[in-house]
Amino acid sequence: METNLYTADKIILFIPKNVIDANDYSFALNIFDDVLKNPALIRKFKNQVTIGFDGYDDDSKEVFEIIAIRNFIQQLTLEFPFWFYFINLEDHSLRILLLILCKFDKIHDGWKIRINHDELDTVTHHLLKNLITFYTEYRLPEQESVPQIGKILDCIVKIKGY
Repeated sequence: METNLYTADKIILFIPKNVIDANDYSFALNIFDDVLKNPALIRKFKNQVTIGFDGYDDDSKEVFEIIAIRNFIQQLTLEFPFWFYFINLEDHSLRILLLILCKFDKIHDGWKIRINHDELDTVTHHLLKNLITFYTEYRLPEQESVPQIGKILDCIVKIKGY
């Protein structure tokens, strides 16, 4: 996997159902471990990870409603809390990640989802704290963290619907 990281422009992390069913966090952690070993790869994959799930096409639920996926991502986030550095902010990845990590309500005036704002605030605070730790731990320029935090908060405001 490591040699592919040098030629890839982004990481598309499609986690298969059998990996989730087996609680095999190494599937994702090994990829991130390879990235974290190399400062150039850390910078290269900033906001370049798209997350998805494979093997759930026959399930009528959305991925963020599937308990096995929710449990898997919650546990993975405990082991790898640096999503706010790597997650793609341009596609659906951040929204899906936060819907998985937070409670939500289905609103029946059409098909709408409302994320629990208190829980979203708690998760956001936790992931932002880890983002700041990440910048320090991996000796990234602190001045770059401010625009990154701003971009994330802009996305979260959109997710909240403000």
